Amino acid sequence: MSREDIPTRTVATPAEQTQAERCVNADRWPFVVKNDTRQPALVFDGRDCNGNIIGVVPPGQTRTFDFGESAYFRA
Repeated sequence: MSREDIPTRTVATPAEQTQAERCVNADRWPFVVKNDTRQPALVFDGRDCNGNIIGVVPPGQTRTFDFGESAYFRA
C-alpha cells in the first residue's frame, strides 16, 4: 500500500466555512491539518479542542499529526 492509499482526515478550515472560529475533531489518523486561515491553527491531544496543545500549523501550511485529536482555527 502506498502512502497515497492511506486514508487521512484533511481538516476543513474557516476560510471554507462561515464561522470565524471552529474546532474540528479528527476521525482518522494520521490527522492532516490544512490551515487556510491567516492565523496559526492549534492542534490538541483531546477531543473538542481540549487537553494539551501538541502542535501549531502556520497560516498557509499543512502538517500531519499521528496523535492529534482536534484542531482549532480562528479566521
